Amino acid sequence: MRNLMSRIRHQELGLLAGVAITVLAFGVIVARDLRQSADDASHLHDRLSSGLNLINDLQFQMQEVRRILLYALHTSDANRQLDYAEQSRAADARVRALLNDRARLGDQPPVLQVVATVDSAWMRYLVVRDEVIGLILEGSYGEGVALDEQEGLARFNDVRQAIGGLKASFASDAEAQVLAAKARARASVIRVIILVSSALLGAAVGLYLVNRRAALESRLHSEAHKGSILQAVPDPIISTDAAGRIMEVNDAAERVFGFSRHDALGLHLETVVLPPSRRGELAAVLARPFVSRRTVARFETYGVRAGGTEFPVEIAAVSHTADNARIWTIHISDLTARYRSEQELRAAKEVAEVSARAESDFLTTMSHELRTPLTGVTGIAHLLQNSPSPASQRDLVHMLRSSATALLGLVSDVLDYSRIERGLMDLSPVDFRIRDCIEDAIDPVAQAAARKGLEIGYLIDESATAAVRADEDRVRQVLLNLLSNAVKFTEAGEVVVQASARQLAKGSRAISISVRDTGPGIPEHLHAKLFQRFSQITRQHGGTGLGLAISKRLSELLGGSLNVTSLEGKGTTFQFDFRAAPAPGTSPDAFQGSLPGTRVLLATGPGIIGQQVRALLASWGVEVAGVLGPHSPATKPPHGIDAVIVDADGEQCCALARQCLSAWSMERVPCVVVARPRAEVDAGTAHDYRVRKPISASRLHEALVSAIHDIRGGAMPVRPPTGITPFPAASLAILLAEDNEPNRRVMQLMLNELGLTADEVAGGGEAVERALAHPYDVILMDVQMPGLDGLEAARRIRAQSSGKRPLIIALTANVTLGEEARCLRAGMDRYLSKPIRLETLASIFRPLVATTTRT
Repeated sequence: MRNLMSRIRHQELGLLAGVAITVLAFGVIVARDLRQSADDASHLHDRLSSGLNLINDLQFQMQEVRRILLYALHTSDANRQLDYAEQSRAADARVRALLNDRARLGDQPPVLQVVATVDSAWMRYLVVRDEVIGLILEGSYGEGVALDEQEGLARFNDVRQAIGGLKASFASDAEAQVLAAKARARASVIRVIILVSSALLGAAVGLYLVNRRAALESRLHSEAHKGSILQAVPDPIISTDAAGRIMEVNDAAERVFGFSRHDALGLHLETVVLPPSRRGELAAVLARPFVSRRTVARFETYGVRAGGTEFPVEIAAVSHTADNARIWTIHISDLTARYRSEQELRAAKEVAEVSARAESDFLTTMSHELRTPLTGVTGIAHLLQNSPSPASQRDLVHMLRSSATALLGLVSDVLDYSRIERGLMDLSPVDFRIRDCIEDAIDPVAQAAARKGLEIGYLIDESATAAVRADEDRVRQVLLNLLSNAVKFTEAGEVVVQASARQLAKGSRAISISVRDTGPGIPEHLHAKLFQRFSQITRQHGGTGLGLAISKRLSELLGGSLNVTSLEGKGTTFQFDFRAAPAPGTSPDAFQGSLPGTRVLLATGPGIIGQQVRALLASWGVEVAGVLGPHSPATKPPHGIDAVIVDADGEQCCALARQCLSAWSMERVPCVVVARPRAEVDAGTAHDYRVRKPISASRLHEALVSAIHDIRGGAMPVRPPTGITPFPAASLAILLAEDNEPNRRVMQLMLNELGLTADEVAGGGEAVERALAHPYDVILMDVQMPGLDGLEAARRIRAQSSGKRPLIIALTANVTLGEEARCLRAGMDRYLSKPIRLETLASIFRPLVATTTRT
């Protein structure tokens, strides 16, 4: 029996040893597979990140080459053109370097083939680009522009398409590798299942063979089995008793801490793994009371190697009982790699923050440097427009103001694009009229519309004639983009802008502006793509595909929306809605009801020009005595007329007007001729007054006033009223702090228009001295001045002033996010972004003048 028991025990030992070896082997295989999977995943992640960064860098540098070429096409300065040419070639060198860095994309033939396609497409574009640069540098500016529009844009679009193909190919290759990694992971899972199954099978066989008398041997074998698994774990694991004395260690603990198992047994755990400065942390954990048969603790500290080197570790302590004795199992993880990664991440975060600050500083500087001269240009143009001058010069001034406004919009576009990419946008509300904003947006597209023979005009509902408070620049930016698209895609017919308003709760108003064209229309299945970035519904007209996406974001920022209604072959209508507040204290429309009793004969046709003229005349109180047209009877007005308004671009209208005026013996009746720029027309009368299309209310009003004076005689106003009544002289004491001489001159002229004047200083230090010495009512403070800037000057004035508190108004060309809050924190009361509008100044000064007058 004893021999039988001995044989059984030997069989049990042999069987358990075999199971242990099998489990250990599978454990090693699983550990190896898991480590290999981790390495593969890391390698795949690095490759994907590197490849995507390469593609993004390549796309950015190609865009840079294209953008620099466009800069060269939009300047007539030969030196700048040469500089842009060099910049473009330098950017191309960076593109070449990126294309040659193909190792980051891997060695898969499909990806390399697509890279070759990108390279080929880029080389074809460079051929056209070099020809364009050559034409520009030779002075053939027009030929260079034409070549870029005809071939350069198409070639660049081919490059974009090739980049898209590269992304798709790279993504496909990455997807294939991910699938392969998943297959390896599934194989590892199967091995884990086999490992677990083997352990369960071994335990079942052991339970079947081992009887009660062999319980001790079975437990010893089980402990040996656990020990083998313990040794396979790559992290240090140490077992201690309740007092913290070491009972067992695995090989990893010997390797990591540099001690031998023989020397460590019986020593207190803290003396072996923790430096003197950290001892006591682990003892506090081991002294915790035993709760619910299990206590778990986890914390981070520093360990020490045998040589005295300290390194970060994470300690996880788990307690359990064995033979009614408390046992601690201590698992220690080396955190050196994780800490290094965290330090690298922190360093990268600091670099990113420095880069973000640098970008913000760049935007601030560019905003200030670009808007400062534009302040003088737009201010002078506004003053000239309201000054006595010949009609031809007023047209030039109007075009100057419109061009400056468009340039200001372009500057805003560049800055806004960067803000959109960074998720930072803000609003700068001002007081303005919807009519003025629409006219300013129409003027920049007038020449393009005239070249196509398109009629362009607007209709404004009476509900939208009052001044409102909103961000005029953003509203104009959206309108200009919609009008540019309408003119670009419409080959014949007209483009019509219509505006209306409705009252909302809490006094706000919902402004609705639609832009309708008679173009080919947009298929319904393409509507969803219109507002996506870099999306083009057709390549015929080019473009970046950013305009409508930016406009959509701007409309939402303004509290509204942007929608499209279109049918193929039926034209397109974009509906732009935004919220606005009523402008407080603004004067009514200066032209409203200004020509009562005036009778006018129209020969303008049924299109938008005739509709706009009739709407404007009705708002001025003008009576339309008759309408001449192909389908209207030519009946002589019974009470006479003061003027005739003729659309010179309609041949039937001109001929009919000549015939009727001759038949009615009215050759001396003045004729207001509405025509496209530089059109050669003759309405058949000796007293013609030209009005350039697109029609603006001020130009048509002035021409009609001149015509009425011609036939009636008497005094004639030299210009239409501005709608702003000058304040009483010396009603406000004003200090102007501005370092830019042209801007100081413009501000003084604006103040003179309001009947006011100001003392001038050119720096912040002088502003502080003058403000403390004189009781000013208003201080107009430029924010960016050399030496002491406007912010610090405002702080000192607020801190040192003991008497009258002046109203400090910040004047700044910096329109970046947070600038207004910065000014208010410095002690300023109001914030105005340059260029400054005369109406805005008037609305600020009006309550101050009223208060001063009562006092």
